Order: sequence, then C-alpha cells, then structure tokens
Amino acid sequence: MEIMEGAFFPWPDTNLPPGLSVWAYGVQLVKSDGTMLRSGSRRGAAIRLVTHGEGFLQIGGEEYALTAGSLFALRPQVPFVFGEKPGVPWQFYTCQIGGEGLEEFLSALNLLPERPIARVSDMEKACRCFSTLMDYYALPQKDAWQAAVLFLELGKVLRGRNLQNLPVTHGELVRRATRVIHDQIEAGIGVDNLARMLHVSRVTLNRVFQAELDMPPGEYLRQARLRRAKYLLTVSDQKLSAIAAESGFRNEKFFYRCFKKATGFTPRQWREKQP
Repeated sequence: MEIMEGAFFPWPDTNLPPGLSVWAYGVQLVKSDGTMLRSGSRRGAAIRLVTHGEGFLQIGGEEYALTAGSLFALRPQVPFVFGEKPGVPWQFYTCQIGGEGLEEFLSALNLLPERPIARVSDMEKACRCFSTLMDYYALPQKDAWQAAVLFLELGKVLRGRNLQNLPVTHGELVRRATRVIHDQIEAGIGVDNLARMLHVSRVTLNRVFQAELDMPPGEYLRQARLRRAKYLLTVSDQKLSAIAAESGFRNEKFFYRCFKKATGFTPRQWREKQP
C-alpha cells in the first residue's frame, strides 16, 4: 500500500523563463508500508531522496543499498528495480525533471549514469526544499519564474556542501571524466569545469589522469577534440567553422592552429587527402 501526495506544473513552453534548460514538472512525497517493489523504465527522469526506512536500487548491473539520506536518479529508458526492505516502511520525495540540461544537472549532483546515487548530509534542509517546491506547485496560480527559483534552490542544496560524494577509485573517476568529456565536448568543456562537475579539485584530477592515462586531463581533452574534428572532416562536408564549434574549439582560428600543430596539415588539407 502506498500513500502519495504531490503536485505538478505543466510547464508550457511559452511560459518557460528564458535560458532555463532543466525544470521540475512534478514533486511528490511517497509513503509505503514495507511492501513496495517496482521495476521497469521511465519515460522521463526523476531524482529521489529517501527520508525514512531502508531499501535497494538495482540499475546498470549494480545494486545499491538505500537508507535515509540516499539520493538517487532514474534516467529515461534505463531499466531499474527498486524497493524497500521487507517490513521496514520507507518514505521518499520524488521530483520529475526534464529539459535539454538534464544530464548536466544530474552530473552536477554527482548522479552519474555509472553510479546514480549519493548521500545528503543535511536532511532537514533538503526535505524543506522538496516540501516548499511541492507546496508551491499545489497552488492554483503559479509563476514559472518563482517555480524555477525554488527548483534551482533545491539543486543548490543537493549539490553544495550538503552532498557527500561517495568514494570512488582512480579508475572510476577517470571513466566518469572521460564520459563527461565526450558528452560535453561540443560545449567546449575545460579542465576547471570538468573538475567542478566531478566534485574534485583540479590538482586531484591532474594527478589521477597522470597516474591512469599517463597524461593530464587537458591533453586528453585536446586529443578528444582533434579526434572529433578528424571524424567530421572525413565524413561530412560541413564548413570548418561548424566543425571547430562541434569539436569544442573556441573559434576557427584556434582550431586551425591546434590542428596544424598536431598533424602537420591544415584542416582543409587533411580533408582533401582523405580517400
């Protein structure tokens, strides 16, 4: 048996605050009696905060224990199984989220595809943010700007010092980093932003990359951009300015200089010599 309360915001496109790339369209508080077991996949994404009880999450071939303070993410079309420990009723907040910035938002919370779980240390503050957002969504008249402010405040609380990152191995940190690089390469991600998204210092990131890959993260980024550019030069007839942008170079002139230094050819010469 489940008891559920919550509210939704339809977020029509015409009412979205300009520049907003991720939003919450529903917030609920779910209480169960110790028998909940769910499986399947979602059409949309959700973040969930366990406030009472115990349970488990199976996703991506891994199983994680869930206790009060566990924060976890369910991504679209990703199969999962989760439930509560038999006889130990639990309660959790769930927030349905969407938008083009979804993956960046989840990564900022350290809820990565290969490890979609973290812990919140200040439960009182986190629960208050969920509750405030849910109460606001329940109002008959809602303002998109105010809803956005409340949702981003929730993200700020979950992301900040209240979020305790679970320890990871050097290999896992590098896997996370390289995944983010390839996902964000078109956005021109740099080493500082990469370190912030992974919740580590730049010094730590440099040390781990050097130990695992024998190169600093900046060099890995440079090589990833060049690989992307070579691929686009080979398979497409896009303008060089478009290829530079899609490969994460800040402008065409910088792209030209980096490419020539690395290959001995200009981008145009490289394209012309391809079979």
